[in-house]
Amino acid sequence: MNFNDTGNLMGATNHHNSIEIWDIKNKKIKKILTSHTEIVTGIDFFHDKEDNESFITCSLDKTIKLWKNYKNIHTFLDHSDWVRCISIRNDNTQFLSGCVSSVVKLWDLPTQRVIGSLINQNLDANTLTTINSLSFLNSNPNLFIIGLRSGEVKICDSRIQNKNDEYAKNVGIVQSFKAHKNKLNTVKLNSNDKYILTSGRDSTLRVWDLRNLPTKNEESKDYINEYNKHKCIGYNIECNFYLNENYKS
Repeated sequence: MNFNDTGNLMGATNHHNSIEIWDIKNKKIKKILTSHTEIVTGIDFFHDKEDNESFITCSLDKTIKLWKNYKNIHTFLDHSDWVRCISIRNDNTQFLSGCVSSVVKLWDLPTQRVIGSLINQNLDANTLTTINSLSFLNSNPNLFIIGLRSGEVKICDSRIQNKNDEYAKNVGIVQSFKAHKNKLNTVKLNSNDKYILTSGRDSTLRVWDLRNLPTKNEESKDYINEYNKHKCIGYNIECNFYLNENYKS
């Protein structure tokens, strides 16, 4: 699920192909949308207070859909595998998408085409290194953070590119660390980009200082705080900052 910037709408998905748009104030469903043909895995609203009802969604049907006035106005088809997560840049000019086969794509919204890509190496051929979470930094939109099912978190820079690639330039990895021993579910940034919040299938939520991240590719204990009231082993529990970051949910 996700909220728009004004906080009056929540988009929620379920284990079907439908998207529910909730009116938060009245606690009622405003719209139910069913354009996807498989399970909807992600939703992100555009950052526009005047037009706070436009959003994109992704699905296991390998597509990403652009919605305006609750109508699907464009479908992005470049992924060849299940799409797990999406993130819109703060200026609404680009968005990220990540899929099960560990590919991240950077899209240009005005031209509706891929302008960058990142293909992660799968260290274990017997498992999927799914891209489970994506977020642009608020202070520097050229940087973004990805969370992988392997437990790793990676900081990437879209300006580091391979100019020899004619179709989609390769995006560079700036830093990488292992946040959870077991599978990572979600990685989120707070509003001033000082802290990273992660959740994993080791039944923990962890807060990390972005200015002092670990560098080893093994599970680290260098987090600021840990929360372990959830029991999460065989399924995903997401996390996010909430209410001016005085609370986490």
